[in-house]
Amino acid sequence: AEDLDLRLGRANGNIFHRKTGIDGVHDGQIMVRLKKKRFIIIDYGILPTTADLQAAAINPHVSAPDGAGKTQCVSPNCVKVGVPVLLYDSEPTETASLYMRSGLCFMCQRNLNEKRRTQRKRKSDVGGGGGNAADGNCTKRVKLNG
Repeated sequence: AEDLDLRLGRANGNIFHRKTGIDGVHDGQIMVRLKKKRFIIIDYGILPTTADLQAAAINPHVSAPDGAGKTQCVSPNCVKVGVPVLLYDSEPTETASLYMRSGLCFMCQRNLNEKRRTQRKRKSDVGGGGGNAADGNCTKRVKLNG
């Protein structure tokens, strides 16, 4: 709770590294704010034991998916762990986070999120109004002088 209040902040997408990772191996333990009231704690450095898997099976806030802690990131040039253990999800009934289901390590997923965010931002700037150019529904072309 202290980490949440003091280190994570209140903005979506904020992160706090609770344990640093090992270069070229894994990204460590990270706390991520997904929505204003939802946050998750994921750890790429834990290789779950049988006891961990059993505990995760009975606690809805915890998850150890297949390959957690050992499956390599699906990004072509990355050798880090791509499937984390979910140590805590404040809203386990919500859809699983992309960090849990993408198969990407934390940094590759973060870079992809940033790339998508910037592309959406550019597309909305291009539209200018009257239609959404990103959807191809813009019927008028307007030339702006300036």
